[in-house]
Amino acid sequence: MTGLIMAHRSNLLRTGQGVVLERSCYSDFIFADTMRKFGYISDKAWKMYHKCVYYSLPELLKPQLVIYLDVPSDVLLQRIRQRNRPEEVNTKVLTKAYLDEMDSLYKHKYLRSIRKETELLMYDWTHFGDTEMLLDDIERINFEAYLDDPYGPMLADWRKISDDWDDYRYRLTKHKSQVMNALCLDYFEAPELYASGEDVEQATDVAEKFNDKRQRFIRGYNKHLGDKGVLFKTKMSSWDMQRYKLDFNKY
Repeated sequence: MTGLIMAHRSNLLRTGQGVVLERSCYSDFIFADTMRKFGYISDKAWKMYHKCVYYSLPELLKPQLVIYLDVPSDVLLQRIRQRNRPEEVNTKVLTKAYLDEMDSLYKHKYLRSIRKETELLMYDWTHFGDTEMLLDDIERINFEAYLDDPYGPMLADWRKISDDWDDYRYRLTKHKSQVMNALCLDYFEAPELYASGEDVEQATDVAEKFNDKRQRFIRGYNKHLGDKGVLFKTKMSSWDMQRYKLDFNKY
């Protein structure tokens, strides 16, 4: 999730276009905490997850707006059955108790924690609602006023001087790998998160079966995939060049 958010932030900084996400890495802990309570992940894995959160979230910007559509768990279960996705209707995880726990964490932990820095809109979506009214509510929010307030807590992450923005944009667009290094932690503390030698060997065997169909070299230099003129090419994309430098520096 953190990588996805980082990709969207990078797109925003390059193009100026806003991004709408179904959920945020800032609320992702709700899934981890609920899974831990119901025994789907161990305490060690849960601690490792929160360790990743601690080191990675400071690299990101908090959302400017959160829209929470509140629906009772029994209605959610009914809609899950109506949607009839096999991975949802055939699982033993999505019970009323499980959804109630997530609902409680959303309301008592996440939403309360973001109200000081992020604009929040909440709606009762039991019988769905009027999306036009929702859009009107968004348009009434004066985000510029928050950004013009140099000391207010709202949207504090988004108030940067031009030099800081330039540096932040450069790091997220040109040095993604270095930023993602915040997630490179010692997973030995949670063995279930670490790929054993047997797992790596099995993954390698599967990859070898598709060796002729996968990209083995830098993009544009895979003759077996139909790339032409490989012998005379001298350029690669800036992203591949940066990745090559990072890999080379390991040695």
